[in-house]
Formats: sequence, C-alpha cells, structure tokens
Amino acid sequence: MLKKVLKKKESSLVIGVGRKFGKWEDKEDSYIIGSTLNPIQLSKKQMQILSLLDATSTFEGWKIKINKLGLSLSEQEFKALVDFYRESKLLVEIKGPFREELKGYMVVRNGVALGFEQGNWCVGAHNNAGERVFLSEEEYKVWISASGNNSILDVLRNIGELFKCDKQKAIVLFKKYAPIFAGKLLWTIEYVEEVESSHNYEDIKIQNLADNSIILPVGQEIKINGNEKYLVELGQSVSILTDTEFIIWTILHQQVTTIEDLTESLELDAESMNKEILPTLFEKNVIVRWDNAELKRQKFHFIPKGAAIKSLGDSEVIMKASPLAKFKRIPMVAYLTWSNIAPGFSQESVIMALSEDLQITADEAESYFLDILPFLIKNYLVDIVMKED
Repeated sequence: MLKKVLKKKESSLVIGVGRKFGKWEDKEDSYIIGSTLNPIQLSKKQMQILSLLDATSTFEGWKIKINKLGLSLSEQEFKALVDFYRESKLLVEIKGPFREELKGYMVVRNGVALGFEQGNWCVGAHNNAGERVFLSEEEYKVWISASGNNSILDVLRNIGELFKCDKQKAIVLFKKYAPIFAGKLLWTIEYVEEVESSHNYEDIKIQNLADNSIILPVGQEIKINGNEKYLVELGQSVSILTDTEFIIWTILHQQVTTIEDLTESLELDAESMNKEILPTLFEKNVIVRWDNAELKRQKFHFIPKGAAIKSLGDSEVIMKASPLAKFKRIPMVAYLTWSNIAPGFSQESVIMALSEDLQITADEAESYFLDILPFLIKNYLVDIVMKED
C-alpha cells in the first residue's frame, strides 16, 4: 500500500493532460500521449496509472485509485512516476495563484456547443446528430470557455467574463470541472511550446474567385446563452450569420466543394453568390479560399480536435472527434498530419513540425498539409480559427 508521499494543500488540483495519439499494434503495450512536439510513449501500466487521474483531482485520491486497482507501487516508485509525468507535461498541478507557466497549457473544446435545447444545456457531435451530452448551465458555461486557441489562463478570464465573477471564483469553477471535462474528452489539455513565426500576416481581400475555387470554413459553431441563432466563434471573437450564411458554412464543413457546385446545390443565383453572399462571409472571416497563399498570409491558426484510439497496422488509425462522435477509420496520412498540428499552430508551424517528423522538405510538407487539410476539416478533426492580436 502507498504511504503518504507528498504533502499538498487542500486547494491543490492535479490533472492528467496530453492529447491521446493512440495505442499502436506494432508496439506491444505501447500508448502515445502528450503533445505535437513532445509525444511520450507509455507502457500499459503507465497509461493505466495516468488514466486514473480522470476520476480524481488530488494526489491522495489518485493513490487510493491506484491501490484499488491492485497496482502496488512503493513510495519511491510513486514519486518517480509523478516526477516522470510532470516532466513529460502529462500532469499539471495547480495550487494557489495561477502561475505564468500555465500559459503553455492550451485547452481544446471537443463537441458542438448547442446551447439550451428543450430544457437542457447540450453538447452534440457533428457525425452523430441525435446524441447529446447534457450539462448544467454552470458546467456548460465553463466548458465553452475553452476554444482551443487559448491557455488555461485565458480560460480563467473567459470564465470570469461569462459568470461576471472575480478571479478566485473563476479558479474554483475551473478546478471543479477541468478534471471531469479532460477525463470525458469534452476538453483536451495539451502543452504547446511557443514556435517562432517569421511571417508578417496581412489582412487581405479575396479577389478573382473562380467557379472551381474551393472554400473552407473558419471557426467553430457556438451557442452561449441558448437563445442565439447562428454564431461562429473565430478565436476570441464571434460572428453572427444569417440563415443562408449558416447553411453555406455548415455545408462547407461537411463536404469539399467548389463555388459552382455549392451554388447549384443550393439553387442560388451565381451573381448573388459571388457578389453578395461570399463577399459578406469573407468579410465576417468565417470562410477562406483553399489556397496556400491565403492560408499563409492571413492570421489563421489551426485547432486539432478529438483523440486517436488505436492504429490498424500501417494504413489506418481509429479516431474519435468528440465524446459522442462515431469512431472513424482515418488514413495514416491524415492521422500524421493531425498529430503534427498543435492547438494554435499557424500553417508555418505545422509545416515545420511535419517536415521534422516525416523527414521531408518544407515544400513537401506544405503540399502534404494543404492536400490533407480539407479531409481533416470534413471529419471534424481540425478547425481553422483567427489569431487575435
């Protein structure tokens, strides 16, 4: 049995963090978890022990869970594991005032923020429309405080704004729900090291759109109070869409299509689409042309969603975009791209990570990323958001 190893204040919160990159069939008892720039390979026992943090949020509670599972660890072994998880950025301990180093822990929201529906606050899944996770109003508002393009400190500020409360109350709410959300895949908390960017981003207007131009959606659907119509969260800001605009934005999320095909499928007038509807959507920053120059020059960043479950040989990986989403068999090429996108990465950062991981040139990585991006968006494994100044 474990003895008392570390003395912690009652306010101390311990959360198991890291994006799940899946179990690998070609490596016995091998689980990959962590971050894009620092994936960690764990044994089955190490993964079991870390997973027990999903059901507790203190060192004492964690030790009790370990004992009940029959995983006997000596005092020294437990301390060594704690140190290993902490150094690997798989465990974050929060006590007292929130420290500046927590800025590196990015919080991704998985699922669709549906707001208040028929007496319940609901989280949905894009590819499983009839299913819902029901939350209390308090739970829901804490959950939507994470966008994926913000750190734990940003989430605290968002909680304060939504609840109109001070920092101490925001900390209490975060501590109350963060372990639950992380354990149920409602949140993914991933440590992201800063990557230097050499680009000077430009705000540009799209001109000379062709009928065969492919458009990608920007942002995440969100309902804050439940009585709004169509809101798209871009990062720290929100755009309001009309009925027609939201239908177009949703279609672009569900399928890769050209402007011509989109216009025909909606039975819209081509002139109205090209001169009124699309320019307005570009102005609201909720769409972007699928073009390397546009994605690179503007302030677009990328948010990976969900988790990988396990590999199926060398060709496919089973993935899940959110708690209630259906399991999907994803080609290895798409999985590798997803795994090299960290929350808040720019296109330049993704290309750097891909180039290093796959040992290919930057030009090859750029082409690789551009080809796979629409597929990842269609399967709700990546969102594009705006980087706020």
